Amino acid sequence: MATNKRKTTGRKQDNFDKAFIHVIHELQKMGHAKNIRAVEKFLKVPKQTFYQVLNGSRGIPLLHRDKILKFFTGRYNINPLFFSNQTVSIFKNDPPMFQEAAEDYIVQKKHTAKNRLTRGDMMEFEMLASENEMLREKLADRDKIIKNMQTQINSMQRMLNKLSA
Repeated sequence: MATNKRKTTGRKQDNFDKAFIHVIHELQKMGHAKNIRAVEKFLKVPKQTFYQVLNGSRGIPLLHRDKILKFFTGRYNINPLFFSNQTVSIFKNDPPMFQEAAEDYIVQKKHTAKNRLTRGDMMEFEMLASENEMLREKLADRDKIIKNMQTQINSMQRMLNKLSA
């Protein structure tokens, strides 16, 4: 009775992969790079790749290493030598402050796309706002006309009452 266990055929993790794991953990301790999937999307790395690297089942694909290295060295001041030799300091100078590292790759909640206005939406909004203002003016004019008519009706009723009395 042989069991059909699925074997993952991933290459062994090298120094780059181990450094990547260390960098991710270090940045997450500091409050950065908390959304791994968002970083993957931003770097156009296949889904679940970073999770598989973090759990040890695969290494970083060679195809994506350059852009990952550029991303972390440029965005978070990571020492590029750390990816090949983990005995050097992880940061070039100082670690990034939370405000300094603008994480524009963060994916918002699914429903925020509905709240985001496009240029077309803004143009339509402006058009509707001007139309709304025009309709308000027309309504105000009609209210004046109605008020004038009511005063005329009241004065005519008074005249009728005087004539009939």
